[in-house]
Amino acid sequence: MRHVWNESRSQAQQMVAAWTKEDAVIRVAKDTRTLSLNVLAAIGFSKSFNFESSAPEQTGSADEKFSYRDALQLVLDHAILVMVVGRQHLLYSWLPAWIRRIGKAADDFQTHMETMLDDEMTSLNRGEKGTGTIMTSFVRALDQHQQDSSKGMSAEEVFGNTFIINFAGHDTTANSFAFAVLLLGANPAVQEWMAEEVRQAIAGSTQDNWDYATLFPKLLRCRAVLVSKVSVKTRDLILISIQLETLRLYPPIMSLPKQTIDQAQELTAEGRTILVPPKTTIFGSVLGTHTYSEYWPDPLTWKPSRWIERDASGQEAIITPDRITYFPWSDGVQNCPGQKFSLVEFVVVMATLVSEHRLRPVREPGESVGQMQERLRSVANDCEAIMILRVKDADQVRMNLEKV
Repeated sequence: MRHVWNESRSQAQQMVAAWTKEDAVIRVAKDTRTLSLNVLAAIGFSKSFNFESSAPEQTGSADEKFSYRDALQLVLDHAILVMVVGRQHLLYSWLPAWIRRIGKAADDFQTHMETMLDDEMTSLNRGEKGTGTIMTSFVRALDQHQQDSSKGMSAEEVFGNTFIINFAGHDTTANSFAFAVLLLGANPAVQEWMAEEVRQAIAGSTQDNWDYATLFPKLLRCRAVLVSKVSVKTRDLILISIQLETLRLYPPIMSLPKQTIDQAQELTAEGRTILVPPKTTIFGSVLGTHTYSEYWPDPLTWKPSRWIERDASGQEAIITPDRITYFPWSDGVQNCPGQKFSLVEFVVVMATLVSEHRLRPVREPGESVGQMQERLRSVANDCEAIMILRVKDADQVRMNLEKV
């Protein structure tokens, strides 16, 4: 997590530098997606990239060679097409160039995965410790599979899991960033609330020396803008609350499948007990639960402060909701393994954004502040579910990042 913190901090600083250039064009969804992808590539697969603000879409050549990041980005943007049609069927010469370009990106991504696997195997076979990334664990699982086919993972399973980790670990966090930035733009008071905590937490630290072990436990208010169950109780909580509240209203997965095994299971709800037959799948509605008025007062309002309470001594703490009322990362033994990763990344990026700057939406001609705020909320609420929940068109909002 220290590496996640440091890489996220570096990418956030680069994004702030890009967003504060003269005539900068901030593309909220695409830029935060680039940041998230860069962090995951560096931490999970030792592929480091500098942050570059997203340029308008370009067609490009169907024959260009894609880097690991750019190949993955294009594949993720067109994941349904790649999965339904198959990458090998997207390369036919008679297809339009934009489709062949997607096929080429999928092919190049496969090549990058094979190269990473080969390099890691060579390193470990030499007696070296390897990169220490997810790929190191995959190679060990592959070795185990080669010794006993009933154990470990095959090469195809390694490639499949590499893609799934990239997809699940990237798009979910990136979309949470986009929702949070739009909502923060519409709520300047919440930005000040966060900044107050950040100022207290980083007192005595330099901009180039934000220590994970020292600062992360203090930045709880950032997390309240996104988290699941939080047992940590410290003085500074706002960053946590931002994360918690964003995931309450905008969970990446809106329903979660759970299945009974060989025995029927009892399910109790509102005083009634239902017998669920064996081998039956139930889709629990995450969004419905997170906006259920009996669990959450004023459920459709984005209100990070709802996550903060004061104990008898006056200290702030994050509330721990009942497990049945909040589960954006699922729950139980099959909850999301990337929860802490996304939490650390989210907190340091949010803290970096508001430590010396504020998000300032650009008002339309004749638009009042109240109308502008309502427009931003409307853009955030105009969602679509393409695999996961995301903002349909964040580019409707023009945003500036101002030094304060």
